[in-house]
Amino acid sequence: MKGKTDWEKVHNMTEEEIEQNALNDPDSYPYTEEELEQIEPVVYHGFEEWRKAHKKT
Repeated sequence: MKGKTDWEKVHNMTEEEIEQNALNDPDSYPYTEEELEQIEPVVYHGFEEWRKAHKKT
């Protein structure tokens, strides 16, 4: 399946353009510095480990 993204345009965007587009997107949420400091990484162990931990067959 081929997407509709114009990757050349994306690669040529400045950081300012990227930030402005994100701010204009209602589905995009720019985190504050305080929120970024509170983010804790999640370690993904894979589906099989999750299935075993949750006793799924």
